[in-house]
Amino acid sequence: MTPEEEACEIIRRLGDLSAPGTDEESYKTFRPIPRLKWGSKVAYELILKGFPVVLEGGAAEIAPTAMQWTPEYLLDFFANQQVTVFVSKNRFFRYWDMKRHTGGYEMPPPPELRKMTFREFYECAQRDIREKSPRHYLQESLNLDTHPQLVQEVKDWDWSWVLKVNQECGWGPQSRNSMFVGLKGACSPAHYDQQENIFCQIRGHKRVVLSPPADWRCYYCFPSDHACDRQAMANPEKPDLEAFPAFRYARLLEADLGPGDAFFLPGSWFHQFTNMTDFCTSINFWSEPPPANVQDAMQGKLTASSEMALIRNVESMLSKSFPTASIPELLGEWANGEPSAASRQVHEMAMTLLGNFMQPQRAELFWSDALAGRYGRDISEFVNWKEAQESKPPLQPVLQPGPDEKPPP
Repeated sequence: MTPEEEACEIIRRLGDLSAPGTDEESYKTFRPIPRLKWGSKVAYELILKGFPVVLEGGAAEIAPTAMQWTPEYLLDFFANQQVTVFVSKNRFFRYWDMKRHTGGYEMPPPPELRKMTFREFYECAQRDIREKSPRHYLQESLNLDTHPQLVQEVKDWDWSWVLKVNQECGWGPQSRNSMFVGLKGACSPAHYDQQENIFCQIRGHKRVVLSPPADWRCYYCFPSDHACDRQAMANPEKPDLEAFPAFRYARLLEADLGPGDAFFLPGSWFHQFTNMTDFCTSINFWSEPPPANVQDAMQGKLTASSEMALIRNVESMLSKSFPTASIPELLGEWANGEPSAASRQVHEMAMTLLGNFMQPQRAELFWSDALAGRYGRDISEFVNWKEAQESKPPLQPVLQPGPDEKPPP
C-alpha cells in the first residue's frame, strides 16, 4: 500500500468527522494523522478539503533558512533583543487573555507572561534542563519591525506556496508568523484556534493530538467571558470521564512532528502540543479563516465550527443584554435544573437568538449540550492542570536527528 493509499484508508476508517461521534470507546484510540511527502498531490488535496496532514520535508521547502536555527544560532541572532516568554509553575502552558475575563469567575494565577532578552531565556532554559523542569516557553511573533534582521532570513522562504494555498482554500489574509521554542515535556493544553495554520517543525520533535470541531461537546471549553476562552477543560491524554463524561465520544488523531515536517492544522480543530525534546523549535504561518456562509447558517446548515462560533456569540450577546446580571450564575442554574425567574428570562433570550438558526426543539438540545459541564460548577480547578492529571507517558517516537542537527547543549 502506498503512502497515499494509507492516507485514504486512514480517512475512510475515521468515518464522518463532520458529525458528533457515537462510539463510547472512541477516546481510547489514537489514530494516525495522514503523513505524506512534500509535493504529494493527495496531501495538497487534503489541505484544500480542510483535513489535517503532515508533509514530510515541507518545513525545509517552505522555510529553508530556518532549518539552521539551532539554540546557538538563535542566541547569536536575537542576542539581547526582547522576546515573549511564558513562565509556568509546571510543564503546562495554558493560554489566557484577561481582557476577556468579564464573567466574575475565580481565576487562579495562570502562566506568567514576561518580556526578556533571548539570552536571558536561553539561560533560564539551560537551568530548566538541569533541573528537568520545563518552566519557560518562548512564543514570539516574527515581526520585521521588531526584529528587522529577519529580512535576510525570510526572503528565501516559499511565500508563493503559502499564498497559493491561502487563495485556493479561500482563506482570509495571512495574519502573522510566530516562533515557538520550548523544552522537553512542555505542553500547550488542548484548545482550538479560529485561524488556519501551516505549522513547520524546525528542530526536535513535537507530539500533536487532534480532534475535529464536531467534538466540541467532548472538550468542555471555558465560557467565552472567561480568560481561557477557546481553551478546553478536558485533557485528551488523561480524560476525567467523571468530570467530562462526553469525552468518551472524542475522536483522537496523533502525529510525531520531526525536523523538516510541515503540518496543516485546520481552523477550529482541537489540538494539544507536547515537546518531546529540549529546545524544540517551530514556526507557523497563520491565515484568517474563510468568510462564514451566513446564508447557509440562516437556513440551519451549520458546520461544527459555525456551532462553536454561535455558542460564543450567544454567550456574548447574553452578557450585553443583561449587563447587571451574573450570566454565568444564571446559566448554571438552568444547566443544573434549578431555574429562577431571572435564569428563565436569560434562557428565553438564548432561544430567541438560536431561533434564527434552528427549530425550537433542536435549539433546546443544542443549548443544553452547550451548557453541560461548563456552567453550574467550580471550573477554576481546570485552569492549571497538575501532574496528577497527566496520562501515562505518550508513545515515545524513535528520535532521528535531522540534517546537521546536534543534540541540545
